[in-house]
Amino acid sequence: MNSFTVKGIPTSFVKSNMKFPSDGGSGEARLFVGNKSKFNELNAFFGLDDSDEKYKKITAYTVMFDKNNFLDYMKYVKIEHVFQLFNKYNAASLEEWEKSYNEIKDLNDDDFIVHLYTVNDKNRYYVRADEKIFKEYLRSIIVPKISDIIFFKDEVKKIIEIHLAVNYSYTSNPDGEDDQDDSKIDLPTSPKLCAEYIINHIYDLDSFQNLKPVFKVNDTTLRVEAEILQNLGLPRKSLRFFFNLPNSASYTKSDNDGKVRVFDKVYEVPTEQGNYHAKLTTEWQDKPLEDDFDGNSLTALIRVVNEYYSHYLEIVKTDNGYCLKIKNETTKGIIESANILFYGVPGCGKSHMVGKKYESKVKEEYTIRVVFHPDYTYSDFVGQIMPVLEKVENKDGIEEEKLQYKFIPGPFTRILQLAETYKDQQCLLIIEELNRGNAPAIFGEIFQLLDRNDDGTSKYAIYNREISKELYDTEQQEKPHEPIKLPPNLTIVATMNTSDQNVFTMDTAFQRRWQMKHIPNRFTGDSLDDKTIKHVAKHLPNSDISWGVFAQTVNKKMHTANLGFGGTDDKSLGVYFATDNDLDDAERFAEKVLKYLWDDAFKLGRQALFSNCSEGLSSVIEAYEDAKGDPLKAVLVPEVYNEMQKRMLELAAEQPKAAEEEPAEAAEDADADNPAQEPADEE
Repeated sequence: MNSFTVKGIPTSFVKSNMKFPSDGGSGEARLFVGNKSKFNELNAFFGLDDSDEKYKKITAYTVMFDKNNFLDYMKYVKIEHVFQLFNKYNAASLEEWEKSYNEIKDLNDDDFIVHLYTVNDKNRYYVRADEKIFKEYLRSIIVPKISDIIFFKDEVKKIIEIHLAVNYSYTSNPDGEDDQDDSKIDLPTSPKLCAEYIINHIYDLDSFQNLKPVFKVNDTTLRVEAEILQNLGLPRKSLRFFFNLPNSASYTKSDNDGKVRVFDKVYEVPTEQGNYHAKLTTEWQDKPLEDDFDGNSLTALIRVVNEYYSHYLEIVKTDNGYCLKIKNETTKGIIESANILFYGVPGCGKSHMVGKKYESKVKEEYTIRVVFHPDYTYSDFVGQIMPVLEKVENKDGIEEEKLQYKFIPGPFTRILQLAETYKDQQCLLIIEELNRGNAPAIFGEIFQLLDRNDDGTSKYAIYNREISKELYDTEQQEKPHEPIKLPPNLTIVATMNTSDQNVFTMDTAFQRRWQMKHIPNRFTGDSLDDKTIKHVAKHLPNSDISWGVFAQTVNKKMHTANLGFGGTDDKSLGVYFATDNDLDDAERFAEKVLKYLWDDAFKLGRQALFSNCSEGLSSVIEAYEDAKGDPLKAVLVPEVYNEMQKRMLELAAEQPKAAEEEPAEAAEDADADNPAQEPADEE
């Protein structure tokens, strides 16, 4: 493929001046170029691998706009900017067109080169660039719906050239339906793959929170309540064994005929009885439903999803199968509008949990992240009046730069602006290391806003002239005395370490306004995902000891040794205190982990862990890095090292034993495990 075309540029891409009056928002700075079915093809075009990383920089090619083509395109669409023959636009005009044309004409050739990167949100493939020619000029001059963007690739010169073209075949559709619609996703034709895609889509959307009331827990399965199915006009047994639980025979093995009954992915499924780890069944049928249907119906799944996710999507029947239609790009309500505080030991996965549960579900442009530290103040957080140079007219009407004093909004005011401006979008403020700064002082009177109603709005208002002006002032009217409340589409998520190194403590009154969520420091257990299991089992550099055994043994020593201070939980090594890269490099491991244990965790009792404490940390690190055998043996006291070795031998002995054990399933339970089960159709 040496070229591809993005037809009918959607209004979601253009800036607010070129949007239709019925559109909201200021547009996204990313361009939709294809759905999931085209991921591999697009990666190949841009010279990228097929990994599922969200962001990928295009480095194999120089990407640029053709300046002459850009200016020619502007001439072609000038008449549409002026007379708006096909559609009406918010602020298109001859004056704006001429201003943009003259600015673009004066740009240098280098200004047309862009550092393009791709954005993969699992269902759709986007490209974006931060250069002004892409982010500002292109989005403010391109005419939506009647314009195409064409990418031409020259393999010899290693260049990708972007051209703009007018789609002369476009005609405005009074019904509002577009042939090119990035909100429609064709689903796989295989019933089981179609079901898997739907489940993954809604799991990415809200982790099944909307389906929480529908699930019923059986001994070995999760199913949909019969009464709920009946209320939707479906047979009572049409979603009979939706998910398989770990104690199901199908969870870990295939049948005698080799047929695998579940997909590999483990979901955390919320129910009214609690959360369960489960795997999705592969047993799906797509056929007309009779009253006596017993099994898993794709039709029933689609009807349930359409009912409980009607605000976000609709799955419809097509000539070739099914199509998932995203009704709108709204994300309001996708996560709870509340104040959530994750806490735990360093490295236990707090930021990972924030990303997984919250940040991944909110659009990047509606998320603001801030890190508190000892010097961080109320003015940094809310905003402050600062001197800025601005062009102003003097008494003779001539523009000149003068020093002006203006309120510069901080992260808190900016997130309020986003939430007030884009009321149909969920906005997210992430505060990392909440208690490394003086949080009550940083929040000031904002503290009052943290008391929330059930809909997420603040129970009580505050008054702040500068914030009110930023939020509510218009060209026609100033509103400096408008009361301020947290809106219903704003979530605040914070993290804090339970560590003595933290500079400030938080009083009870401040803490009780947050939903406190402890992140346990787990090295073992069924709840670990595959990535964590591999990380825990990874051996330390040049050592026979795994990271999990090392950390757990050291943490245990903290609890049993008399280290001269109170609780030691806050000093424990978190499961991700050391990264995979740290575990691959002896120098990095020593400087990060051993240094922390020497300087902090065992500061008042180093002899309980280190074999030689007389010559300081540098000698410990040197002995570790220069060791001929296992470097841990060279620096740890024999008691601790021997305990680690003993635990490694125990783990090695447990592995063959676990492999020989069969799930303890009685034969009479087989029908309950997979009721009315028939071999799945071959795909």
